[in-house]
Amino acid sequence: MTAGISNTKLKAILIDLDGTMFNTAPEISMAMNQTLQALNFETLSFNTIRQFIGKGVDNLVNQSLLASNEKGHTEKNKALKLFNNFYKRIAKQSKPYDDVESTLQFLQDKQIKLACVTNKPSCHTYLILEESDFEKFFDCIICGDEMEFKKPHQYSIDFVRKKLDVTEMETLMVGDSSNDIKAANNAGVSVATVPYGYQYEEPIENFPVSFALQQFSDLKHLVH
Repeated sequence: MTAGISNTKLKAILIDLDGTMFNTAPEISMAMNQTLQALNFETLSFNTIRQFIGKGVDNLVNQSLLASNEKGHTEKNKALKLFNNFYKRIAKQSKPYDDVESTLQFLQDKQIKLACVTNKPSCHTYLILEESDFEKFFDCIICGDEMEFKKPHQYSIDFVRKKLDVTEMETLMVGDSSNDIKAANNAGVSVATVPYGYQYEEPIENFPVSFALQQFSDLKHLVH
């Protein structure tokens, strides 16, 4: 536990979407393989695509193209359009992880300010949040295409913190990957990680964190 949160009342929790609140990998993998098929490229395994999730759609598409075809980068612009079209048809099928909804309700009832801070484009983010009726929990929703810089840059965390009028010591970032940890560290806020999700080539165990949650509902114990 960091000294900041132990001695200061936690007022705001910023939460990642992919791999933290929602299991989005099945739909992303399906849409990515539909994209590759449309380009006459070889499809990829679920686990291969899964490791590209979380650093933004540009990275997802680019890495998938290169993994499928050594000249895949030449089709990036076309692939981005195809992926977005395929994915928006099925994005809302993604389901939240266990206890996420009840935990968000608990935190909201405790008057904790909540924000969704994701690298995911807004068009896909809102499809998922609206379908699950999760929009109601958040005081602020920030997507990757709305910010000048994506995580691991601190920009989105700084923006949200100022909008919610909370200090670094009153803020906690929750995520599943090194992107979230680095962004929190860069912004000077505490960070909690979930043990599941999408960790790319950088396991979260390799990074010091404020709280290593065993499940999402452990967030309830951090509220005074």
